[in-house]
Amino acid sequence: MKKNAFYAQSGGVTSVINASASAVILEAKKYPQIGKVFAGKNGILGALREELIDTSKESKKFIEDLQFRPGGVFGSCRYKLKGIDESLNEYLSLIEVFKAHNIGYFFIMVEMTQLILRSKYLKLVRSLTILCSALLYLKLLITIWL
Repeated sequence: MKKNAFYAQSGGVTSVINASASAVILEAKKYPQIGKVFAGKNGILGALREELIDTSKESKKFIEDLQFRPGGVFGSCRYKLKGIDESLNEYLSLIEVFKAHNIGYFFIMVEMTQLILRSKYLKLVRSLTILCSALLYLKLLITIWL
């Protein structure tokens, strides 16, 4: 069964981040195991608020042309997830949103100053796998591509 992907941007919004979004979305379409690519409106906040943008509704030309557009077309944020023991409800919320939208792949695009968040997202992946198992969810596969 196909799994959908989730893409989020973190940090400053530039045409570079749009070019990265374009590349991720276009590349994901090459893989038959990936269904739709959802972008989080304003980064990870989009997942927490269940504000997902279905990029399959956009034309291929629109996605290709993202690289030439200024700013961040999907928005961004500098929101930092706290540790799982500090904000368990946020992590559980992410699990519910990902499950509701059949999301099995997770892509996060960050600027250099935001790379510290990478470790938190890696912890999220491990935590999601453990929590899904503990809560009798289907195994949730999340792939982070940086």
